Amino acid sequence: MDQADNTAACETSASRYELMRATPAGRRLGAILLALLLVGIAAFALLIVPRMESAFAPLPSGDSIQMLKTGFALFALAVVALALTLAANGWRIVRSGQAPPPGTLVWRDTRIIRGLPARRTGIAYLALGVLCCALGIGLGVHIWGLLNRLTEPMAINLPPGVVILKQTFPPAR
Repeated sequence: MDQADNTAACETSASRYELMRATPAGRRLGAILLALLLVGIAAFALLIVPRMESAFAPLPSGDSIQMLKTGFALFALAVVALALTLAANGWRIVRSGQAPPPGTLVWRDTRIIRGLPARRTGIAYLALGVLCCALGIGLGVHIWGLLNRLTEPMAINLPPGVVILKQTFPPAR
């Protein structure tokens, strides 16, 4: 095993391939990212989901709308951050011609792919990252606009001669 780039050669009956060995730092990073994901899901479930019902009530409160805006903006920001990370990793794969690129922290032993298959993987990561980034930005802008419309007063333009009568209960006699 070469300590400089953390790779090892493995023999199988069919072919020889290289592994990028897992490191304690890579395992810690994986555990931290998993913990952050779980905390984010729990925060979304505890802070945003209960306010969704009150936000879509006939008279939504400004506080619940603002909380929804903040929650979905943070969600869109997280999607964009993950998409940019994916695109950057794809770019590193394309440049190095190896997947995973040299110096990557991995949480489990990972087979190294080189050459054209690695470049195709990198291009796919890059394209998927750019697409997800655009969708994350579009999602944030669209949801922000939808929630802004909930707070605006509704103006109904009726054709000339059409009148809406106020309903009273019990009906007037």
